[in-house]
Amino acid sequence: MKKSVFFFAKDGKLCEQVEQRIKGEGFEVITGEDGNVALKTINVNNVPSLVVLESTLEGIDTPEVCKTLRSDARTARLPILIIKDKDTDETVFNAFQINAYLTKPFSMDGLVYKVRQALSSTDAASKSQEKDPRALLKTIGMTAVLIAALVMLVLLFFGHKIFK
Repeated sequence: MKKSVFFFAKDGKLCEQVEQRIKGEGFEVITGEDGNVALKTINVNNVPSLVVLESTLEGIDTPEVCKTLRSDARTARLPILIIKDKDTDETVFNAFQINAYLTKPFSMDGLVYKVRQALSSTDAASKSQEKDPRALLKTIGMTAVLIAALVMLVLLFFGHKIFK
């Protein structure tokens, strides 16, 4: 299944250039030019593999788009890449767990690198969260021990009332 990248920036020409380049790298791409379009696109379409947002989107601003994405269970862990100006204050985005930043002016090669990096780190994180059978058995065993200890405590404190 192809990975999808949603790219949103004020500059329509930049959107076209990015779309061509990212598609050429084998990704599905959807672009738009403001925050309203970004949220509508993500709500209407399947959740993408990655969202790339210009830091100065109009309509619904970029921090609000990030806040909305992080507050929705479907998109809470969605990787987000922010394209920012040199003087953009990154602390505005700290609360939104941004995966990467790219500073303007940037090269298309630099963008492709950051896209691949964000997607590969997401893949690695999801693989590390998959449970191996031994870990599951260990968790079940620890749960059984905790339940047994709880039963013993209840019997110790309330046993005289239960067995009268």
